[in-house]
Amino acid sequence: MAYRIYVDESGTHEGSDWLLIGMLFVPHHADIHRRLCKVKDEYSYFNTSEKHKARYRQLHFNAIKTDRDVSVANAWIDEFCASDAFFRAVAFEWRMWDGRYFGDAFEPDTLKKRRAYKKWCELVLQPELSSPLNGNRITGAEMFLDHLRLAYGYDVVDHLRERFEPPDSYRGSAPAITRIQHTRS
Repeated sequence: MAYRIYVDESGTHEGSDWLLIGMLFVPHHADIHRRLCKVKDEYSYFNTSEKHKARYRQLHFNAIKTDRDVSVANAWIDEFCASDAFFRAVAFEWRMWDGRYFGDAFEPDTLKKRRAYKKWCELVLQPELSSPLNGNRITGAEMFLDHLRLAYGYDVVDHLRERFEPPDSYRGSAPAITRIQHTRS
């Protein structure tokens, strides 16, 4: 079953107490997308800003202000709960950070944090690829990772590709992930 895996994070900026990395595993992307758009149609949740070209308004759960925002958010949660999509996450408290596990003493902390971010993505992803809780083996997945600034030339996507994408000469059973790419969340 071809999956789409969406990865987003919160807490990568200075002053954040926690880092949260979440992954949404979506087996039937077209179905859930259609249902989410239907919710926005039902609530007339359209984009009215001239600076954005998208048909629908973005729904940010941390920016809910109106009763209509709440109604759309609740309906979206209901649609996700009714779907076969599932969510996994890791939370890390920055107060516990010790960069020595992610590089040498003379490397910048920012670079070490990018390496940690990649490792924590692996920790969320690997169990689902090896023995998924819903029992359906993940094959042919496309993974979309929130676009992060490069830190000292270190691109998280490149390193996840090395770990999870098959090489060009790949032969054998269907790979779990066939493509990993940046996206704008």
